[in-house]
Amino acid sequence: MPIEPPKQEEPERIEAHIATPGNDPVVAEFHSPYNDDGTIDWSRTENYAAHSPQIQAFIGAHPSTKEYVEQELELYSSVEIWERAFNKTPDKVAVRTKDAAMTYHQLDQQTSAFGGKLQQLHSSQFKAGDRVLLMLPTSIESLVCKLGTQRAGCVPAIPVISQTPQAFKAQLEDCILNTFPKVIVLPDDPELKKVALATIKEMQTAKYEKSRVDAAKEQNFHPKDIQLIFVEMGAQKPSHYKLTQSAVNAVSDIKCHSYKQFINSGAKVTPIPTTIATLDQPSEILFTSGTTGKSGKPVVYTHRNCVTNAHQYAAHMRREYGHVFNKQTPTKVFFGLPTAHAYGNMILTQGAPVLRSEVTILHSPADPAELQATIGSQTYDVLFSVDRQLEGVIQAFGTFFTDTYQGKTVLVVNGGSAAKQSTIESTKEAFGEGCTFISGYGMTELTVLSHLQDPKTGRYNSVYGDHHGVVAGGNTLQNGFDPRTAFVTKVQEGDKVEGIMYVTGNTAKEYLYNPEETAKTFITDIDGRVWVNTGDIVEVHSDQTFDITGRQKEIMIKGGKNYSPPALASAAMGCEFVQSAVFFPIPKDFTNQGGDDHFVMIVIKKPNQDYNFNELCQHMISKGAERAELPQEGLVFVSENPKCIPTTKTAKPQIVLLKNKVMEQIKTNYQGCTNPSHGQILEATEQVTLDLAQQQA
Repeated sequence: MPIEPPKQEEPERIEAHIATPGNDPVVAEFHSPYNDDGTIDWSRTENYAAHSPQIQAFIGAHPSTKEYVEQELELYSSVEIWERAFNKTPDKVAVRTKDAAMTYHQLDQQTSAFGGKLQQLHSSQFKAGDRVLLMLPTSIESLVCKLGTQRAGCVPAIPVISQTPQAFKAQLEDCILNTFPKVIVLPDDPELKKVALATIKEMQTAKYEKSRVDAAKEQNFHPKDIQLIFVEMGAQKPSHYKLTQSAVNAVSDIKCHSYKQFINSGAKVTPIPTTIATLDQPSEILFTSGTTGKSGKPVVYTHRNCVTNAHQYAAHMRREYGHVFNKQTPTKVFFGLPTAHAYGNMILTQGAPVLRSEVTILHSPADPAELQATIGSQTYDVLFSVDRQLEGVIQAFGTFFTDTYQGKTVLVVNGGSAAKQSTIESTKEAFGEGCTFISGYGMTELTVLSHLQDPKTGRYNSVYGDHHGVVAGGNTLQNGFDPRTAFVTKVQEGDKVEGIMYVTGNTAKEYLYNPEETAKTFITDIDGRVWVNTGDIVEVHSDQTFDITGRQKEIMIKGGKNYSPPALASAAMGCEFVQSAVFFPIPKDFTNQGGDDHFVMIVIKKPNQDYNFNELCQHMISKGAERAELPQEGLVFVSENPKCIPTTKTAKPQIVLLKNKVMEQIKTNYQGCTNPSHGQILEATEQVTLDLAQQQA
């Protein structure tokens, strides 16, 4: 059924509101948490956003942080994190690219102008608290749009955008149906612009599931009301700045605006009411890793999530790596990944303003020239990356690092997926004795980094006071469980217990408009605390540290990003010779199953049809798959027997079973093998599938 136009209502205007002590339950007068004897009393910190006891103890044990506590921890929204930095360090550089840099003062001016103009767009269909979809690559402009949106009282939704027009079209429609934005911000690129305008026009008459239509009605949303803002990215030529007249005529009912006009307007944002920016109101929407044109599940972060994450991250870094972060000069940070990921979001838009660090970002991480112009142009105090990128960076710049960083201190933080031992060793060798290498564990639902790997033992442990529990025996928990009896509580010295890991603490609460997936992942215990089912199988030790040994969920990892096997298989369907298909992961390193996977594919081809690898890839691209999602030629097993793929009673492929059986077969064929080759994987896959076919015959 199509989405119905909303009823016309009186617009809700944003009015200036100055918070004063006592007129708001959240913004109360801030009192020093210190007693006369210098000890700390946390009951007196009304605005302290639920920080962990571990961080509280750290601040209490370091009286020199008194000013930091009094000046920083009274914040009640993620907007105030930045506004504090705007006022305290206006002349310091906040963010840098290979072509430009922006100070905190400049960022203040541009985000205020963007937010002010956004507020002027308010109509009966667009009001404070509504969503603004930011379909932008990593850039200074994307940061301005995000902060400007939040300062206007709206909620930015931020996916990692697809790189091809086919994938972008599917992703845009998916994001609209998952967030119901009133405004969409896009690059002023001719191809993407054409796709966006056509997609919105099609959606005005398209039919959707009743649940989507009902949710749209609840949000007072209709595609015809969407307004577009086109961003003239710095690297584009002036000829790309304007809409062609034919495009304007074709979509005369879609309102289009220019980003450049917004930030040069001289507008100033009106302070938002505290009823909109309270700790438990939405601050932003990020997405879990998506695939084949989808953006994954939307995860809502509250202001409490963001404020807590920012200060916990900052306090941990100051405590553990004070020699890097407690300097008089700004800490120089390199972040070469999309900032729309939860990982990048924490480093740039939450941690940076609290630590007053200077962050260098990349528009295109795969561009060697951009890498050369950023990572090879200066020395950094901290480099955030993922295993796959680190491998390439070390190969390309290893000599530069050796010559430049000898005798200097540098912190290298790996996230997304666990780093291979070879990557750790080559990184330390390149940077020298002053290099500290750490790996983080986290996921979007946990507001990202919740555990860090001990460089000595290789095991993970909680760093923010977030608690993890392990359920032995492969059982899953239901709402109302008792955490005192559900989890493994004691492990004998020298022993370990395997099970599924759950994490609680500064977690998100749900997937937006997706109650079924929310019920599987976010579990509430008998005390009302929310636990996230990570889907990771771990071995927990007597000191409560853990190793990742497997995954319960049907996901594959490449370059720190999660991919859905069923979604990739779906992209192969419709290919002329494909009857059915399945993808499944095989870890590249059996001893480190939190790292990257080989993507293995089984194709059941139609009788009397010839298999062609290139045709398969082209078909998947036409269905929205990107290059990273395509199969590798040496990892595709082709058969005509559909019984090669194990299925449930409802005909769903048993991906985890297939993965486990192939891994067992590899271990049987090649004893001691932990890093299988393509040939070994394909041989084991053929053996397993033939056995399965015979069992079902």
